[in-house]
Amino acid sequence: MIYFFQRIKNALHAVFPIVGALRFGILGRKLTVIGITGTDGKSSSVILSAAMLRSAGHKVAHFSSVSYHDGDSEYPNDMKMTTPGHMQLHKFLNRALRNGCSHAVIEVTSQGILQHRHRLIGFSLVGITNITPEHIEAHNGFEQYKTTKISLTLTLLHPSNLGIVIDDEIYSTVQSELPKNVKIHAVKFGRTNGEMLSGTLIEESILGSALLLSRGSEQVTVHSKLGGPFAAQNILFAATIASLCGVQLTKICDAVEGLERIPGRFEIISRRPLVIVDYAHTLNALTLLLPYVRAHTSGILLHVFGAAG
Repeated sequence: MIYFFQRIKNALHAVFPIVGALRFGILGRKLTVIGITGTDGKSSSVILSAAMLRSAGHKVAHFSSVSYHDGDSEYPNDMKMTTPGHMQLHKFLNRALRNGCSHAVIEVTSQGILQHRHRLIGFSLVGITNITPEHIEAHNGFEQYKTTKISLTLTLLHPSNLGIVIDDEIYSTVQSELPKNVKIHAVKFGRTNGEMLSGTLIEESILGSALLLSRGSEQVTVHSKLGGPFAAQNILFAATIASLCGVQLTKICDAVEGLERIPGRFEIISRRPLVIVDYAHTLNALTLLLPYVRAHTSGILLHVFGAAG
């Protein structure tokens, strides 16, 4: 009986994007829609890449678990979900289009994919930050969770165009599951591959980071106010997305250096005593976060942790 009702529920979820497409059309044909998924770093990558596109003069909408921006105004995300459902994503993108946006950057969760919230959008580019165990109970195992994340790549509107940006550490383990006819851009520090964007970490601390971005003969040093163990990787990931969309490195630099903070993402609330708020809750994120803070601080380290589910 439970299985029967679950099938009905899944069928109802699948209907909403069809209604959205019938009402608003395939919005990816009118906007450059970028979908970013992964376990950690999604929100930061969305906000960073959207800021880089805006720095280049594009009018950009974004939707993340931190905030959403319709092209005219930014609002905190108080919807209690990262990827809105029940046709809300289609409505949001239509609003962005009416506001004159040319690009939209959307955070896409595995739960959202399971419930078909991303269907019939038409993505121009898909980014996968990383894939480590999370939401295993909802996906009946890690392999199913990984497959769900990767399935976002199947919704690309023009596979031969921008393609997929993926973290190099997981590319080798999932490349056999990626579409064969899609351009894949693997992100890795220190890569030197002609016109492919590369990054070299110069400095990393609690208070900020600096990295050298290179593309062909073009180079720029980026000084970021975003600190912590994830900042540089998120910046390089977002910069790869922006670079594929034609944003110059100088504009990428301007966007990063103008960003003071990302709420809840290694956000320093106080310096004396040092108080950091970070939404890290996965095993992978905490395994990186806590030793990093320990190495950069002295005295007693108190970690207050809480998570739903």
